[in-house]
Amino acid sequence: MEAVRNVLVVSFLMGMDHVESKIEFRDDVLDVIPEPLSFEEAEKLFLMRVPMTKEEWEELEAKLRFRAFTVARLTELDAINAIREKLIKVLQEGKTLRQFWEEGGKDELLKRAGFHRSNPWYWETVFRTNIQTAYNAGRAYQFRKVKPAYLEFVGITDARQTRICRARSGVIRPADDPWWSSNWPPLHFNCRSTVRAIHKEEFEALGLSVTRNLPSEPPAKGFGVHPLKNGSYWKLTPQMIERAKKYGIYEEIVKTAKELGLEDKEIQVGKGLKREAEKGIALIEKYNYDRFEEIKEFTKEFVRSNKDLFPHRELKELKLERTDKTFMRSTPISGRIFVSTYKFTNSRGYIPSRDLRSALQKLKANKPLTFNEEHALESLWHELNHLRPRIVVIQNSQTQILIMETINEFYSRHTFYELFVKRIKPDAKLQFKERILEEGYGYNPLVQNFRYMLKKIGVKEKEAVKELEKILLDDYTLLYKRVVAWIAEKAKLPETSLRKILEKINEKQEFEKLLEESLAEANRNRV
Repeated sequence: MEAVRNVLVVSFLMGMDHVESKIEFRDDVLDVIPEPLSFEEAEKLFLMRVPMTKEEWEELEAKLRFRAFTVARLTELDAINAIREKLIKVLQEGKTLRQFWEEGGKDELLKRAGFHRSNPWYWETVFRTNIQTAYNAGRAYQFRKVKPAYLEFVGITDARQTRICRARSGVIRPADDPWWSSNWPPLHFNCRSTVRAIHKEEFEALGLSVTRNLPSEPPAKGFGVHPLKNGSYWKLTPQMIERAKKYGIYEEIVKTAKELGLEDKEIQVGKGLKREAEKGIALIEKYNYDRFEEIKEFTKEFVRSNKDLFPHRELKELKLERTDKTFMRSTPISGRIFVSTYKFTNSRGYIPSRDLRSALQKLKANKPLTFNEEHALESLWHELNHLRPRIVVIQNSQTQILIMETINEFYSRHTFYELFVKRIKPDAKLQFKERILEEGYGYNPLVQNFRYMLKKIGVKEKEAVKELEKILLDDYTLLYKRVVAWIAEKAKLPETSLRKILEKINEKQEFEKLLEESLAEANRNRV
């Protein structure tokens, strides 16, 4: 454990030192570690060169030691698990364990798992990736103390460079640009890229410019997150938590943190991020949303990665269409959603495609959304909800279709923040949720009439959302019948009367009149 700690500490301090000393090398970080020095000597050297108080170092060292412990323990158990899986595969090939061992099985097993001294690719990958992560975390830590105006992504352009890093090499963005929160190296295993500072004087003197066309391909899963974002470098990442629980060492890791004087909040994701600990990097961070293709990939990935919400079907296509008939529409059986590019002047200039794109970009950048942008998220959630039921065929009756859409829209307005927005951006803040419930564009007369009915029969909306969810997400062929039965029970009205009332749900005055007359008559009969 101490050896791992020494490697990570020196790599982290070297990153800080290179920022402080304005060393902007374009080489592999493994080739510039000061070899003649022991790790203890290198640590002392860098501590002398990097300005830091004793208190700052003690706090930082405890966090780096915790990082080293978790990396070492998990890597050790990953290795054991990899060997176990390779051994199972050998047995599945039809050989007995004795046969395999007698045929040089030990060396063969190590080779297959990547641990043999002749080709130790596993250890090299783990070693290189963790050193590069520590180094770039150290650079980020020092950039925070000595803030540059801009940052440049620096890749090593050679035959080994990946497509992911080649696309980003030379990208220049403002130092506080949200792009860096999801594009900080390493971006994949064995990544050798780094980030350098560009100060205002250099930017102007050399006539540099901010890169506008950003790459759309995201970093490899689990990579690219800024190391200081929510303290992510020394906190337990979602993958670490999952692996620690799988190997049964989660409590051991938490105990070690406490022994190092670290609080739970310093090492673990907070309550608002618990779901994210199961999902990995916040999905919103993975794309730039400059092109509709990225919005399509984002939406498809949201559906794929939330099987608890979408157990029955996937989103196969998200397409643009020029229509003034609908904001968005879906064909659930074929798994397609269509988004209008039309400007709806009667709905505050709402352009669904444009407002959806800007909503996602602002969510990623932690900027406040307009009413129309929040509404675009709710509209998309409404269509996504059509993919969720077990059976999505519906009877060809106008009243039944209107009731289905009314229930879906009522449910979507109440749930789009918790079930959609917070899953893609756990710390997102929206300011128009209540207004959307009151003034949303889609099916609003029907939704308001339905809310009026709930109020009249004494049903709280949160209760209705919870109970109607079971009906909405099961079987569209039975939805109308079940909704009628549910309301009839709550209102203590005959189902025949209720069907007549629901037939007028699109006519406010007639709907309210029929409802009030039916309720009054029911009261008289009870008396």
